[in-house]
Amino acid sequence: MSVSTPYLDKQQRYDVLQCSVCRHRWCAGDTSDALLTEIYSKSFHQTTQQLAENQSRNSSSPIILNSKARAEWLCQQGHSGTLLDVGAGNGYFVREANEVGFKAEGLDIAEEAAVRAASLGVTVRIGNFLADDVKVGKYDVITMWDVLCGFPDVNAAIAKVARHLEPGGALVLTIADGQSSTSKLAGRYWPLLIPPVNLHYFSEASTKRLLESYGMEILSYKAQGKWLSVRFLWQKLLRTLRITPLETVVSGFISPHWKVKLNLGDIVTVVARLRPTSG
Repeated sequence: MSVSTPYLDKQQRYDVLQCSVCRHRWCAGDTSDALLTEIYSKSFHQTTQQLAENQSRNSSSPIILNSKARAEWLCQQGHSGTLLDVGAGNGYFVREANEVGFKAEGLDIAEEAAVRAASLGVTVRIGNFLADDVKVGKYDVITMWDVLCGFPDVNAAIAKVARHLEPGGALVLTIADGQSSTSKLAGRYWPLLIPPVNLHYFSEASTKRLLESYGMEILSYKAQGKWLSVRFLWQKLLRTLRITPLETVVSGFISPHWKVKLNLGDIVTVVARLRPTSG
């Protein structure tokens, strides 16, 4: 199966491949840093899902509600200390993590996102997590909210996470579950099948196999709901159906304030722990 990208050059296609053993799926095509940076700068961080009209912590924008819920949930699960948010975007989660007691910072490839984060008073550095010249320290928690699926090389990403977690530290991430009922039912029209923003589609088996390869054990694997902008959902639907010319028309009739909490079971939150080394 091959699919076209909903971003920039919509004629560009990606082949969808699958492992016969663990049922992991991935897209093969253009994954250059230049392309990804352009997409995140011009498309991804500009949506009503990623921006808050009112940047106050009291805002009811989906991105702020989700950031608060995630930060508070991490505390409830007993996590604390230093935190790195990889793919931090506009910095809302970093701000909320600091508010609940973490010493948090972020990293993102889009310069525009880092500038917006600075306006919130938080640190989001610019850079590709896998680049050799990007220096990161050791952390008690590393988060990757809707990020791992966009790395061309997920093995390299998890290997680097393992090197920068303290022994016993936690990796918390959300991934697209390519074996979910929603994914199977939607087929090529699955809204998360959006290369190159999402290149990998995990199964529970492939997630376990990947993380255990780098000394991690999964503590939980569960789909959790989150707030979504109704305008963003319609835009996603039109992009999935490749009817992008209607995006502007539909957006004009939908308030940016409308939102809904949704859990289709195809976005899974994974919590893993880096096993302490013996000796």
